[in-house]
Amino acid sequence: MNRAPPWQRGAIARAFAAKLAIASRADAYTKRRASPELLEQLDHAIAEIRRRKATRPPKGRPALGKGRRRRRP
Repeated sequence: MNRAPPWQRGAIARAFAAKLAIASRADAYTKRRASPELLEQLDHAIAEIRRRKATRPPKGRPALGKGRRRRRP
């Protein structure tokens, strides 16, 4: 994760945390190791994230519309 570009780190960290949670539950409840399958799925998820978020997103915030929002009466 630390070698990934900043705009990819959050998505990679979430994918890693999800697979880690699944692995810990599988270990606790089924007493079997699910690591080979989960590692393969994690590699696939990281490759998909790197493909989908290959370019840096534009800087700045998108406009919210015309001017200020009106208050409700």
